[in-house]
Amino acid sequence: MSLLEVEKLSIEFKTDGRWLPVVSDVSFKVDPGEVLALVGESGCGKSVTCMSLARLLPQQQARYASGRVKFMHRGQAYDTLNIPVKQLREIRGAGIAYIFQEPSVSLNPVFRIGAQIAEAICLHQPAEENVRELVIELLRRVGISDPERRIRCYPHEMSGGMQQRVMIAMALASNPELLVADEPTTALDVTIQAQILELLGEIRKQRNMAIILVTHNLGIVAELATRVAVMYAGHMVESAPTGALMSSPTHPYTRALLAAVPKLKSRSERLTTIPGMVPTPANYPKGCRFYGRCSVAGGKTAEEQKLCADSVPEWENIGKDHYCRCWYKNNKDIADE
Repeated sequence: MSLLEVEKLSIEFKTDGRWLPVVSDVSFKVDPGEVLALVGESGCGKSVTCMSLARLLPQQQARYASGRVKFMHRGQAYDTLNIPVKQLREIRGAGIAYIFQEPSVSLNPVFRIGAQIAEAICLHQPAEENVRELVIELLRRVGISDPERRIRCYPHEMSGGMQQRVMIAMALASNPELLVADEPTTALDVTIQAQILELLGEIRKQRNMAIILVTHNLGIVAELATRVAVMYAGHMVESAPTGALMSSPTHPYTRALLAAVPKLKSRSERLTTIPGMVPTPANYPKGCRFYGRCSVAGGKTAEEQKLCADSVPEWENIGKDHYCRCWYKNNKDIADE
């Protein structure tokens, strides 16, 4: 049984008095102990999708137009979009925990880090008597040396990598079943990035904890993720096990992303790029949202291009746990591109 099932989720933001689609018809599953990577350019809806899992989007500016988010918490299924706030608070942290990309912004600058971790423990484990000892153990578990002294540090007294480890410790304090890591290595140097990712992998194995990893780095995806979901302009366009998606990408956008990854052995003087920009919600195309940048559609006849321009492709299963949203997903032109 899946830990998380997102079914046909659509989210709208209110802008200048009108509601605009930001995420449309998104579906995916996460099993216990699985690492699902959400990839795509900035502005594709990855973070908004993740925030919606625990209903963290501001109510005045965002609404859930359709769909449901089914989460299994302690053996019981909840639709987090429709349960009372009291039940939702029990799931936040204890069921679904978050690590955000800017720890210096997420941590409170006027409280010591020990107090901030202790607050998470007291909220979700009120019967815990040895809070200080547990805080020290959590810091030690995430690789912070001399935790007895570090608990008295303020966030500004720690490096970016140390702050991110503190955020991980806070997330683990409530023993979550699902950890959402939204660009957890942004602004960290490559050595610290590797350490943080190795730490997340170890914690997943120890606790059989599921992880949703939001990232632009396809190298990280290949190293850590068990499955990959590709998002573009609010749509999920392809999803597959990591090996299958890396070796046999089907959607033109997925293929373009992989082609844009720099290769050490390449002799080309120029990097491969994707022309154009991700459209804003106010300017989403009527049909396929990748149509204006798609090299496959550009090579079709006028009649075939009209299909791409006017009709939204269906989200379909094209193989073993492999899904794609493209009118020409089975066309040899994609495979031979």
